[in-house]
Amino acid sequence: MRASSVLCLIIAVCSSLVAAPPQQSSTAPQLGETLDISIVNVDVIVTDRNGNRVRGLTRDDFELIENGSPRPLSNFAEYRARTGEGRGDVVLDAFGAPVGEGTAPPPRSIVLFVDAFALPRYDADPMFAAMKKMIRDAMRAGDVASIVMWNPIAFRPDVVVGYTSDSRRLTRAIDDLREFSTLGSRRRGITTVRGSGIVSPDVVNLNAGPRNPEARATAMRDEGITVASNALSNRVSGGGQFSNAVRPDFTDARFFAMREFSEQRRKAGIIKALIASMASIEGRKALILATHRLSLFAGGEYFYALGYNDVPPHERAWLDTRPVMSSVIDAANAAGVTIYPIYPEGLGNEGALPNAANAAAQLNGAYDYQVLTNETSALSNLAIKTGGMMAWGAKDVATLLPRINDDLNSYYSLAYRSTPASEDTRRGITVKTKNPDYRVRARREYAATTEETKIRQRVTAALFREPDGKPRLSVQASFGPQKKEDRNAWRAPLTLRIPMSQLVALAGEGKKRSGSMSIYVASAASLGTDAEVTHQTQPFSYPDTSSVKVASQYVTYDVDVRYDEASQFIAVAVVDDVSRDTTVLRLKLPRH
Repeated sequence: MRASSVLCLIIAVCSSLVAAPPQQSSTAPQLGETLDISIVNVDVIVTDRNGNRVRGLTRDDFELIENGSPRPLSNFAEYRARTGEGRGDVVLDAFGAPVGEGTAPPPRSIVLFVDAFALPRYDADPMFAAMKKMIRDAMRAGDVASIVMWNPIAFRPDVVVGYTSDSRRLTRAIDDLREFSTLGSRRRGITTVRGSGIVSPDVVNLNAGPRNPEARATAMRDEGITVASNALSNRVSGGGQFSNAVRPDFTDARFFAMREFSEQRRKAGIIKALIASMASIEGRKALILATHRLSLFAGGEYFYALGYNDVPPHERAWLDTRPVMSSVIDAANAAGVTIYPIYPEGLGNEGALPNAANAAAQLNGAYDYQVLTNETSALSNLAIKTGGMMAWGAKDVATLLPRINDDLNSYYSLAYRSTPASEDTRRGITVKTKNPDYRVRARREYAATTEETKIRQRVTAALFREPDGKPRLSVQASFGPQKKEDRNAWRAPLTLRIPMSQLVALAGEGKKRSGSMSIYVASAASLGTDAEVTHQTQPFSYPDTSSVKVASQYVTYDVDVRYDEASQFIAVAVVDDVSRDTTVLRLKLPRH
Protein backbone atom coordinates (compact mmCIF):
# COMPACT_ATOMS: atom_id res chain seq x y z
CA MET A 1 0.00 0.00 0.00
CA ARG A 2 1.12 3.53 -0.64
CA ALA A 3 1.02 6.92 0.92
CA SER A 4 2.74 10.15 -0.06
CA SER A 5 3.87 13.41 1.48
CA VAL A 6 5.92 16.50 0.64
CA LEU A 7 9.11 17.80 2.19
CA CYS A 8 8.93 21.55 2.72
CA LEU A 9 12.07 22.54 4.60
CA ILE A 10 13.87 19.26 5.05
CA ILE A 11 11.75 16.13 4.89
CA ALA A 12 8.34 15.00 6.05
CA VAL A 13 7.18 11.40 5.93
CA CYS A 14 3.80 9.77 6.28
CA SER A 15 2.30 6.46 5.30
CA SER A 16 -0.75 4.28 5.76
CA LEU A 17 -1.87 0.74 5.24
CA VAL A 18 -5.43 1.75 5.92
CA ALA A 19 -6.94 5.19 6.14
CA ALA A 20 -5.31 6.45 9.35
CA PRO A 21 -3.87 9.93 9.78
CA PRO A 22 -0.12 10.20 10.45
CA GLN A 23 0.77 11.04 14.04
CA GLN A 24 3.75 12.71 15.66
CA SER A 25 3.56 10.23 18.52
CA SER A 26 1.34 7.37 19.50
CA THR A 27 1.13 4.46 21.89
CA ALA A 28 2.23 1.49 19.83
CA PRO A 29 1.46 -2.14 20.69
CA GLN A 30 4.27 -3.73 22.70
CA LEU A 31 5.50 -7.31 22.89
CA GLY A 32 6.47 -6.97 26.54
CA GLU A 33 8.57 -5.09 29.03
CA THR A 34 12.26 -5.72 29.58
CA LEU A 35 14.75 -4.43 32.12
CA ASP A 36 18.17 -3.74 30.64
CA ILE A 37 21.42 -3.06 32.39
CA SER A 38 23.83 -0.62 30.75
CA ILE A 39 27.59 -0.80 31.08
CA VAL A 40 29.05 2.69 31.51
CA ASN A 41 32.71 3.09 30.58
CA VAL A 42 34.78 5.87 32.10
CA ASP A 43 38.28 6.58 30.76
CA VAL A 44 40.55 8.00 33.46
CA ILE A 45 43.89 9.83 33.41
CA VAL A 46 45.86 9.91 36.69
CA THR A 47 48.79 12.26 37.36
CA ASP A 48 50.82 13.26 40.39
CA ARG A 49 51.16 16.80 41.73
CA ASN A 50 53.79 17.57 39.08
CA GLY A 51 51.63 16.40 36.19
CA ASN A 52 53.50 13.13 35.62
CA ARG A 53 51.46 10.08 34.64
CA VAL A 54 50.79 7.57 37.42
CA ARG A 55 50.82 3.99 36.18
CA GLY A 56 50.42 0.61 37.75
CA LEU A 57 47.26 1.30 39.77
CA THR A 58 44.71 -1.48 40.27
CA ARG A 59 40.96 -1.71 40.66
CA ASP A 60 41.27 -1.31 44.44
CA ASP A 61 42.98 2.07 44.04
CA PHE A 62 39.85 3.69 42.57
CA GLU A 63 36.47 4.75 43.86
CA LEU A 64 33.66 5.64 41.46
CA ILE A 65 30.56 7.54 42.62
CA GLU A 66 27.41 8.13 40.58
CA ASN A 67 24.95 10.74 41.88
CA GLY A 68 26.45 10.45 45.34
CA SER A 69 26.30 6.65 45.54
CA PRO A 70 29.40 4.43 45.26
CA ARG A 71 29.31 2.01 42.34
CA PRO A 72 31.30 -1.24 42.24
CA LEU A 73 33.51 -1.60 39.19
CA SER A 74 32.42 -4.35 36.84
CA ASN A 75 35.45 -4.01 34.56
CA PHE A 76 38.91 -2.54 34.92
CA ALA A 77 41.97 -2.31 32.67
CA GLU A 78 45.02 -0.18 32.19
CA TYR A 79 46.30 0.66 28.72
CA ARG A 80 49.89 1.71 28.59
CA ALA A 81 51.97 2.76 25.58
CA ARG A 82 55.19 0.86 25.07
CA THR A 83 58.41 2.80 25.11
CA GLY A 84 61.21 2.25 22.66
CA GLU A 85 60.66 -0.07 19.71
CA GLY A 86 57.84 -2.13 21.17
CA ARG A 87 54.91 -3.51 19.23
CA GLY A 88 51.92 -1.39 20.10
CA ASP A 89 50.50 -1.00 23.60
CA VAL A 90 50.61 -3.01 26.80
CA VAL A 91 47.24 -4.12 28.15
CA LEU A 92 47.03 -4.80 31.88
CA ASP A 93 44.19 -6.63 33.60
CA ALA A 94 42.37 -5.71 36.80
CA PHE A 95 45.28 -6.95 38.90
CA GLY A 96 47.97 -5.10 36.93
CA ALA A 97 49.25 -8.17 35.13
CA PRO A 98 49.98 -7.99 31.38
CA VAL A 99 47.32 -9.56 29.21
CA GLY A 100 48.35 -12.16 26.64
CA GLU A 101 49.84 -11.38 23.25
CA GLY A 102 46.57 -12.05 21.44
CA THR A 103 44.73 -9.25 23.25
CA ALA A 104 44.81 -5.90 21.50
CA PRO A 105 43.95 -2.56 23.12
CA PRO A 106 40.68 -1.04 21.97
CA PRO A 107 40.72 1.03 18.79
CA ARG A 108 40.73 4.82 18.82
CA SER A 109 38.44 7.20 16.94
CA ILE A 110 39.41 10.83 16.35
CA VAL A 111 37.40 13.64 14.81
CA LEU A 112 39.08 16.95 14.05
CA PHE A 113 36.62 19.82 13.64
CA VAL A 114 38.21 22.99 12.25
CA ASP A 115 36.41 26.31 12.40
CA ALA A 116 36.98 29.21 9.99
CA PHE A 117 39.86 31.12 11.58
CA ALA A 118 42.93 32.93 10.32
CA LEU A 119 46.46 32.77 11.73
CA PRO A 120 49.70 34.47 10.70
CA ARG A 121 52.02 31.98 9.07
CA TYR A 122 54.51 32.02 11.94
CA ASP A 123 51.72 30.64 14.15
CA ALA A 124 49.95 28.44 11.60
CA ASP A 125 52.98 26.45 10.43
CA PRO A 126 54.13 25.04 13.81
CA MET A 127 50.57 24.43 15.03
CA PHE A 128 49.49 22.45 11.98
CA ALA A 129 52.85 20.63 11.94
CA ALA A 130 52.12 19.49 15.50
CA MET A 131 48.64 18.44 14.40
CA LYS A 132 50.10 16.30 11.60
CA LYS A 133 52.55 14.67 14.00
CA MET A 134 49.77 13.87 16.45
CA ILE A 135 47.76 12.14 13.72
CA ARG A 136 50.78 10.18 12.46
CA ASP A 137 51.70 9.05 15.97
CA ALA A 138 48.13 8.24 17.01
CA MET A 139 46.93 6.21 14.03
CA ARG A 140 47.48 2.47 14.20
CA ALA A 141 45.74 -0.59 12.77
CA GLY A 142 42.02 -0.45 13.48
CA ASP A 143 41.93 3.27 14.31
CA VAL A 144 39.84 5.73 12.30
CA ALA A 145 39.81 9.50 12.02
CA SER A 146 37.84 12.15 10.18
CA ILE A 147 38.35 15.85 9.44
CA VAL A 148 35.45 18.26 9.11
CA MET A 149 35.65 22.00 8.41
CA TRP A 150 33.01 24.58 9.23
CA ASN A 151 31.75 26.62 6.27
CA PRO A 152 30.81 30.06 7.64
CA ILE A 153 29.22 31.17 4.38
CA ALA A 154 26.77 28.27 4.05
CA PHE A 155 26.41 27.67 7.82
CA ARG A 156 27.17 23.99 7.29
CA PRO A 157 30.02 21.46 7.56
CA ASP A 158 32.36 20.43 4.78
CA VAL A 159 33.65 16.88 5.26
CA VAL A 160 37.30 17.21 4.27
CA VAL A 161 38.10 13.54 4.96
CA GLY A 162 35.54 10.93 5.96
CA TYR A 163 36.37 8.22 8.46
CA THR A 164 39.58 6.55 7.33
CA SER A 165 42.64 4.73 8.66
CA ASP A 166 44.87 6.30 5.99
CA SER A 167 47.19 8.63 7.94
CA ARG A 168 48.74 9.98 4.74
CA ARG A 169 45.38 11.11 3.47
CA LEU A 170 44.68 12.78 6.81
CA THR A 171 48.01 14.61 6.95
CA ARG A 172 47.61 15.84 3.36
CA ALA A 173 44.23 17.24 4.35
CA ILE A 174 45.83 19.01 7.33
CA ASP A 175 48.30 20.64 4.92
CA ASP A 176 45.34 21.96 2.94
CA LEU A 177 43.69 23.22 6.12
CA ARG A 178 46.86 25.05 7.05
CA GLU A 179 46.79 26.98 3.80
CA PHE A 180 43.10 27.80 4.13
CA SER A 181 43.67 28.98 7.70
CA THR A 182 46.78 31.09 7.07
CA LEU A 183 46.64 34.84 6.55
CA GLY A 184 48.03 35.88 3.20
CA SER A 185 47.79 32.40 1.67
CA ARG A 186 46.75 32.32 -1.96
CA ARG A 187 44.58 29.30 -1.24
CA ARG A 188 42.62 31.05 1.50
CA GLY A 189 39.10 31.32 0.12
CA ILE A 190 37.64 33.61 2.79
CA THR A 191 39.20 37.07 3.10
CA THR A 192 36.82 38.39 5.73
CA VAL A 193 35.68 36.39 8.74
CA ARG A 194 32.69 37.79 10.56
CA GLY A 195 33.57 38.74 14.09
CA SER A 196 37.30 38.90 13.47
CA GLY A 197 37.59 41.95 11.23
CA ILE A 198 39.68 42.27 8.09
CA VAL A 199 42.21 39.54 7.45
CA SER A 200 44.16 41.32 4.76
CA PRO A 201 47.42 39.71 3.62
CA ASP A 202 49.08 43.14 3.63
CA VAL A 203 48.30 43.50 7.32
CA VAL A 204 50.07 40.27 8.14
CA ASN A 205 53.11 40.90 6.01
CA LEU A 206 54.05 43.96 8.03
CA ASN A 207 57.06 43.41 10.27
CA ALA A 208 55.04 44.56 13.27
CA GLY A 209 52.61 41.68 12.72
CA PRO A 210 48.85 41.59 13.17
CA ARG A 211 49.03 42.20 16.90
CA ASN A 212 50.22 45.79 16.43
CA PRO A 213 47.13 48.02 16.10
CA GLU A 214 49.08 50.91 14.58
CA ALA A 215 50.44 48.64 11.85
CA ARG A 216 46.98 47.27 11.15
CA ALA A 217 45.56 50.77 10.95
CA THR A 218 48.29 51.84 8.52
CA ALA A 219 47.75 48.81 6.30
CA MET A 220 44.02 49.38 6.24
CA ARG A 221 44.47 53.04 5.32
CA ASP A 222 46.90 52.15 2.53
CA GLU A 223 44.43 49.63 1.14
CA GLY A 224 41.51 52.00 1.42
CA ILE A 225 39.75 49.72 3.91
CA THR A 226 37.21 51.36 6.21
CA VAL A 227 34.93 49.96 8.87
CA ALA A 228 31.54 51.54 9.35
CA SER A 229 31.35 51.43 13.13
CA ASN A 230 32.84 54.52 14.78
CA ALA A 231 32.84 53.03 18.25
CA LEU A 232 34.87 55.21 20.54
CA SER A 233 33.69 58.52 19.13
CA ASN A 234 30.22 57.63 20.44
CA ARG A 235 31.40 57.03 24.01
CA VAL A 236 29.61 59.07 26.62
CA SER A 237 30.76 60.05 30.06
CA GLY A 238 29.95 57.91 33.06
CA GLY A 239 31.40 54.41 33.22
CA GLY A 240 32.11 54.11 29.48
CA GLN A 241 28.56 53.06 28.54
CA PHE A 242 26.28 54.40 25.85
CA SER A 243 22.83 55.83 25.40
CA ASN A 244 21.31 52.94 23.44
CA ALA A 245 18.16 54.81 22.44
CA VAL A 246 20.04 56.80 19.80
CA ARG A 247 22.67 54.23 18.90
CA PRO A 248 22.29 52.80 15.41
CA ASP A 249 25.59 50.95 15.89
CA PHE A 250 24.17 49.27 19.03
CA THR A 251 21.28 47.99 16.92
CA ASP A 252 23.81 46.66 14.42
CA ALA A 253 25.76 44.96 17.22
CA ARG A 254 22.61 43.28 18.49
CA PHE A 255 21.71 42.11 14.98
CA PHE A 256 25.13 40.57 14.31
CA ALA A 257 25.27 39.07 17.80
CA MET A 258 21.95 37.32 17.22
CA ARG A 259 23.25 36.11 13.88
CA GLU A 260 26.32 34.78 15.68
CA PHE A 261 24.06 32.95 18.15
CA SER A 262 22.25 31.31 15.25
CA GLU A 263 25.57 30.23 13.73
CA GLN A 264 26.84 28.82 17.02
CA ARG A 265 23.61 26.89 17.49
CA ARG A 266 24.03 25.37 14.03
CA LYS A 267 27.66 24.65 14.75
CA ALA A 268 26.74 22.89 18.00
CA GLY A 269 24.26 20.74 16.06
CA ILE A 270 27.06 19.66 13.71
CA ILE A 271 29.36 18.90 16.65
CA LYS A 272 26.67 16.75 18.30
CA ALA A 273 26.19 14.85 15.04
CA LEU A 274 29.95 14.22 14.85
CA ILE A 275 29.85 12.96 18.42
CA ALA A 276 26.94 10.69 17.52
CA SER A 277 28.97 9.31 14.62
CA MET A 278 31.45 7.91 17.18
CA ALA A 279 28.85 6.66 19.67
CA SER A 280 28.67 3.10 18.36
CA ILE A 281 32.44 2.75 17.87
CA GLU A 282 34.19 0.81 20.62
CA GLY A 283 37.32 2.11 22.29
CA ARG A 284 38.82 5.52 23.03
CA LYS A 285 37.09 8.45 21.33
CA ALA A 286 38.36 12.02 21.02
CA LEU A 287 36.92 15.16 19.43
CA ILE A 288 39.39 17.98 18.80
CA LEU A 289 37.61 21.30 18.34
CA ALA A 290 39.76 23.98 16.70
CA THR A 291 37.39 26.91 17.09
CA HIS A 292 36.99 30.50 16.07
CA ARG A 293 33.70 31.11 17.86
CA LEU A 294 32.12 28.90 20.51
CA SER A 295 31.54 31.70 22.98
CA LEU A 296 29.95 31.91 26.39
CA PHE A 297 27.87 34.81 25.06
CA ALA A 298 27.46 34.66 21.29
CA GLY A 299 28.49 37.84 19.51
CA GLY A 300 30.02 39.41 22.60
CA GLU A 301 32.83 40.77 20.41
CA TYR A 302 30.41 43.19 18.75
CA PHE A 303 29.60 44.81 22.08
CA TYR A 304 33.23 44.81 23.18
CA ALA A 305 34.07 46.69 19.99
CA LEU A 306 31.61 49.39 21.08
CA GLY A 307 33.49 49.84 24.34
CA TYR A 308 31.37 47.66 26.63
CA ASN A 309 33.16 45.79 29.36
CA ASP A 310 30.65 42.96 29.08
CA VAL A 311 27.54 41.96 27.16
CA PRO A 312 24.74 44.32 28.30
CA PRO A 313 22.54 42.66 30.95
CA HIS A 314 19.36 43.03 28.88
CA GLU A 315 21.02 41.16 25.98
CA ARG A 316 22.63 38.33 27.95
CA ALA A 317 19.56 36.07 28.08
CA TRP A 318 19.27 36.11 24.29
CA LEU A 319 22.94 35.39 23.68
CA ASP A 320 23.71 32.92 26.49
CA THR A 321 25.03 29.73 24.84
CA ARG A 322 25.30 27.65 28.02
CA PRO A 323 22.16 25.60 27.28
CA VAL A 324 23.52 24.89 23.78
CA MET A 325 26.95 23.96 25.12
CA SER A 326 25.33 21.77 27.80
CA SER A 327 23.64 19.77 25.05
CA VAL A 328 27.07 19.21 23.45
CA ILE A 329 28.46 18.04 26.82
CA ASP A 330 25.49 15.70 27.28
CA ALA A 331 26.01 14.23 23.80
CA ALA A 332 29.72 13.67 24.46
CA ASN A 333 29.13 12.06 27.86
CA ALA A 334 26.39 9.82 26.45
CA ALA A 335 28.74 8.62 23.69
CA GLY A 336 31.90 8.40 25.81
CA VAL A 337 33.69 11.06 23.76
CA THR A 338 36.40 13.25 25.28
CA ILE A 339 36.47 16.82 23.96
CA TYR A 340 39.72 18.75 23.49
CA PRO A 341 38.84 22.36 22.60
CA ILE A 342 41.60 24.55 21.21
CA TYR A 343 41.40 28.25 20.41
CA PRO A 344 44.31 28.85 18.01
CA GLU A 345 43.83 32.60 17.57
CA GLY A 346 44.46 33.20 21.25
CA LEU A 347 45.15 36.71 22.44
CA GLY A 348 45.42 39.48 19.88
CA ASN A 349 44.95 37.64 16.57
CA GLU A 350 41.79 39.46 15.67
CA GLY A 351 43.00 41.34 12.62
CA ALA A 352 41.68 44.90 12.29
CA LEU A 353 39.19 46.31 14.75
CA PRO A 354 36.32 48.76 14.12
CA ASN A 355 37.58 52.23 13.15
CA ALA A 356 41.13 50.97 13.43
CA ALA A 357 42.64 54.12 11.92
CA ASN A 358 41.94 56.25 15.01
CA ALA A 359 40.76 53.92 17.78
CA ALA A 360 42.56 50.57 17.61
CA ALA A 361 45.50 51.66 19.76
CA GLN A 362 43.15 52.48 22.65
CA LEU A 363 40.69 49.62 22.18
CA ASN A 364 42.83 46.68 21.13
CA GLY A 365 44.19 45.50 24.46
CA ALA A 366 40.93 45.38 26.35
CA TYR A 367 39.06 44.00 23.36
CA ASP A 368 41.43 41.09 22.88
CA TYR A 369 41.23 40.08 26.54
CA GLN A 370 37.43 40.32 26.51
CA VAL A 371 37.16 38.11 23.43
CA LEU A 372 39.63 35.61 24.89
CA THR A 373 37.72 35.36 28.18
CA ASN A 374 34.40 34.94 26.37
CA GLU A 375 35.79 32.07 24.28
CA THR A 376 37.87 30.21 26.86
CA SER A 377 35.10 30.30 29.50
CA ALA A 378 32.89 28.14 27.28
CA LEU A 379 35.69 25.94 25.94
CA SER A 380 37.21 25.12 29.33
CA ASN A 381 33.82 23.91 30.54
CA LEU A 382 33.59 21.55 27.56
CA ALA A 383 36.99 20.11 28.43
CA ILE A 384 36.41 19.80 32.17
CA LYS A 385 32.99 18.16 31.93
CA THR A 386 34.15 15.55 29.37
CA GLY A 387 37.61 14.77 30.78
CA GLY A 388 39.62 16.62 28.15
CA MET A 389 42.06 19.53 28.09
CA MET A 390 41.92 23.01 26.58
CA ALA A 391 44.56 25.33 25.15
CA TRP A 392 44.53 28.78 23.57
CA GLY A 393 47.11 30.43 21.37
CA ALA A 394 48.91 28.59 18.59
CA LYS A 395 52.03 27.89 20.67
CA ASP A 396 50.12 26.38 23.59
CA VAL A 397 47.98 24.39 21.17
CA ALA A 398 51.12 22.91 19.60
CA THR A 399 52.22 21.92 23.12
CA LEU A 400 48.85 20.37 23.96
CA LEU A 401 48.55 18.12 20.90
CA PRO A 402 51.24 15.58 21.98
CA ARG A 403 49.50 15.37 25.37
CA ILE A 404 46.28 14.40 23.59
CA ASN A 405 48.18 11.54 22.00
CA ASP A 406 49.40 10.52 25.46
CA ASP A 407 45.76 10.43 26.61
CA LEU A 408 44.90 8.12 23.73
CA ASN A 409 47.80 5.79 24.45
CA SER A 410 47.90 5.52 28.24
CA TYR A 411 44.83 5.52 30.47
CA TYR A 412 42.71 3.50 32.86
CA SER A 413 39.37 2.11 31.72
CA LEU A 414 36.74 1.76 34.45
CA ALA A 415 33.24 0.38 33.95
CA TYR A 416 30.17 -0.04 36.12
CA ARG A 417 26.58 -1.18 35.70
CA SER A 418 23.74 1.31 35.52
CA THR A 419 20.02 1.02 34.78
CA PRO A 420 18.69 2.69 31.61
CA ALA A 421 16.79 5.96 31.93
CA SER A 422 13.09 6.44 31.23
CA GLU A 423 13.97 9.98 30.15
CA ASP A 424 17.15 11.82 29.20
CA THR A 425 18.97 12.60 32.44
CA ARG A 426 22.39 13.60 33.68
CA ARG A 427 24.10 11.57 36.36
CA GLY A 428 27.08 13.04 38.12
CA ILE A 429 30.26 10.96 38.09
CA THR A 430 33.18 11.35 40.48
CA VAL A 431 36.31 9.22 40.20
CA LYS A 432 38.76 9.28 43.11
CA THR A 433 41.97 7.52 44.01
CA LYS A 434 42.84 6.43 47.54
CA ASN A 435 46.03 8.44 47.31
CA PRO A 436 44.98 12.09 47.85
CA ASP A 437 48.14 13.34 46.13
CA TYR A 438 47.00 12.01 42.77
CA ARG A 439 45.01 14.10 40.32
CA VAL A 440 42.22 12.43 38.35
CA ARG A 441 40.91 13.65 35.01
CA ALA A 442 37.71 12.00 33.76
CA ARG A 443 34.29 13.04 32.56
CA ARG A 444 32.12 14.56 35.26
CA GLU A 445 28.77 13.28 34.03
CA TYR A 446 27.07 10.34 32.43
CA ALA A 447 24.22 11.34 30.16
CA ALA A 448 21.66 8.55 30.29
CA THR A 449 19.55 8.62 27.12
CA THR A 450 16.31 6.99 26.10
CA GLU A 451 15.88 4.68 23.13
CA GLU A 452 14.21 7.54 21.25
CA THR A 453 17.27 9.74 21.69
CA LYS A 454 19.59 6.91 20.66
CA ILE A 455 17.67 6.44 17.40
CA ARG A 456 17.90 10.15 16.65
CA GLN A 457 21.63 10.02 17.31
CA ARG A 458 22.01 7.06 14.96
CA VAL A 459 20.22 9.01 12.23
CA THR A 460 22.42 12.11 12.55
CA ALA A 461 25.52 9.89 12.78
CA ALA A 462 24.66 8.36 9.41
CA LEU A 463 25.22 11.77 7.81
CA PHE A 464 28.95 11.32 8.49
CA ARG A 465 29.58 7.58 8.34
CA GLU A 466 28.00 4.37 7.16
CA PRO A 467 25.56 2.90 9.73
CA ASP A 468 26.84 0.07 11.89
CA GLY A 469 25.35 -3.38 12.10
CA LYS A 470 23.24 -5.50 9.82
CA PRO A 471 19.88 -3.94 8.85
CA ARG A 472 16.98 -5.60 10.66
CA LEU A 473 14.45 -4.48 8.05
CA SER A 474 15.02 -4.89 4.32
CA VAL A 475 14.24 -1.30 3.35
CA GLN A 476 14.54 -0.50 -0.36
CA ALA A 477 15.12 3.16 -1.26
CA SER A 478 15.12 4.85 -4.66
CA PHE A 479 15.05 8.42 -5.94
CA GLY A 480 12.95 9.62 -8.87
CA PRO A 481 13.88 12.37 -11.36
CA GLN A 482 14.97 15.58 -9.67
CA LYS A 483 13.71 19.03 -10.54
CA LYS A 484 15.40 22.37 -9.98
CA GLU A 485 13.14 24.70 -7.99
CA ASP A 486 15.30 27.81 -7.75
CA ARG A 487 18.91 28.88 -8.02
CA ASN A 488 20.12 26.70 -5.15
CA ALA A 489 17.35 24.19 -4.51
CA TRP A 490 16.27 20.87 -6.03
CA ARG A 491 13.43 18.50 -5.33
CA ALA A 492 13.37 14.74 -5.87
CA PRO A 493 10.87 12.02 -4.89
CA LEU A 494 12.15 9.28 -2.59
CA THR A 495 10.37 5.92 -2.35
CA LEU A 496 10.86 3.57 0.61
CA ARG A 497 9.59 -0.03 0.39
CA ILE A 498 9.43 -2.32 3.46
CA PRO A 499 8.31 -5.97 3.26
CA MET A 500 5.07 -6.26 5.18
CA SER A 501 6.12 -9.70 6.39
CA GLN A 502 8.98 -8.13 8.41
CA LEU A 503 6.64 -5.88 10.39
CA VAL A 504 5.12 -7.20 13.58
CA ALA A 505 1.35 -6.74 13.88
CA LEU A 506 -0.44 -7.93 17.00
CA ALA A 507 -3.93 -9.33 17.17
CA GLY A 508 -6.50 -6.73 18.13
CA GLU A 509 -10.22 -6.13 18.25
CA GLY A 510 -12.50 -6.97 15.32
CA LYS A 511 -10.29 -9.72 13.91
CA LYS A 512 -7.63 -7.20 12.91
CA ARG A 513 -3.90 -7.13 13.37
CA SER A 514 -2.26 -3.79 14.12
CA GLY A 515 1.19 -2.33 14.48
CA SER A 516 3.04 0.92 14.16
CA MET A 517 6.08 2.28 12.35
CA SER A 518 8.27 5.33 12.81
CA ILE A 519 10.30 7.15 10.19
CA TYR A 520 13.19 9.44 11.12
CA VAL A 521 14.91 11.66 8.56
CA ALA A 522 17.82 14.11 8.83
CA SER A 523 20.07 16.11 6.52
CA ALA A 524 23.16 18.20 7.17
CA ALA A 525 21.14 21.34 6.43
CA SER A 526 18.81 20.55 9.35
CA LEU A 527 21.45 20.00 12.04
CA GLY A 528 21.27 22.59 14.78
CA THR A 529 17.72 23.65 13.91
CA ASP A 530 14.37 22.92 15.53
CA ALA A 531 13.73 20.38 12.74
CA GLU A 532 17.05 18.58 13.24
CA VAL A 533 15.45 15.15 12.88
CA THR A 534 12.01 14.76 11.36
CA HIS A 535 9.99 12.02 13.07
CA GLN A 536 6.55 10.70 12.22
CA THR A 537 4.78 7.67 13.64
CA GLN A 538 2.17 5.78 11.63
CA PRO A 539 -0.16 3.09 13.02
CA PHE A 540 -1.44 0.48 10.58
CA SER A 541 -3.82 -2.48 10.59
CA TYR A 542 -5.16 -5.15 8.28
CA PRO A 543 -7.68 -8.03 8.52
CA ASP A 544 -6.36 -11.03 10.40
CA THR A 545 -7.51 -13.28 7.53
CA SER A 546 -5.14 -11.63 5.04
CA SER A 547 -1.92 -12.93 6.61
CA VAL A 548 -1.17 -15.09 3.57
CA LYS A 549 -1.26 -12.10 1.23
CA VAL A 550 0.88 -10.06 3.60
CA ALA A 551 3.87 -12.31 2.90
CA SER A 552 4.19 -10.93 -0.65
CA GLN A 553 3.26 -7.29 -0.07
CA TYR A 554 5.21 -4.14 0.72
CA VAL A 555 4.54 -0.98 2.64
CA THR A 556 5.51 1.90 0.37
CA TYR A 557 6.38 5.46 1.43
CA ASP A 558 6.69 8.30 -1.05
CA VAL A 559 8.63 11.30 0.18
CA ASP A 560 9.50 14.55 -1.59
CA VAL A 561 13.02 15.63 -0.66
CA ARG A 562 14.09 19.24 -1.10
CA TYR A 563 17.81 19.96 -0.84
CA ASP A 564 20.48 22.51 -1.77
CA GLU A 565 23.50 22.16 -4.01
CA ALA A 566 25.90 21.40 -1.16
CA SER A 567 23.91 18.45 0.19
CA GLN A 568 25.33 14.99 -0.52
CA PHE A 569 23.46 12.63 1.80
CA ILE A 570 20.32 12.25 3.81
CA ALA A 571 19.85 9.76 6.63
CA VAL A 572 16.70 7.71 7.15
CA ALA A 573 15.72 5.33 9.96
CA VAL A 574 12.75 2.96 9.78
CA VAL A 575 11.62 1.50 13.12
CA ASP A 576 9.07 -1.20 13.81
CA ASP A 577 7.48 0.21 16.96
CA VAL A 578 6.39 -3.26 18.14
CA SER A 579 9.54 -5.34 17.66
CA ARG A 580 11.87 -2.28 17.78
CA ASP A 581 13.73 -3.63 14.75
CA THR A 582 15.51 -0.69 13.17
CA THR A 583 17.24 0.00 9.90
CA VAL A 584 19.30 3.15 9.34
CA LEU A 585 20.15 4.17 5.78
CA ARG A 586 22.68 6.66 4.46
CA LEU A 587 21.34 7.70 1.07
CA LYS A 588 23.37 9.57 -1.50
CA LEU A 589 21.32 12.32 -3.10
CA PRO A 590 21.03 12.52 -6.89
CA ARG A 591 23.80 14.49 -8.57
CA HIS A 592 22.91 18.10 -9.23
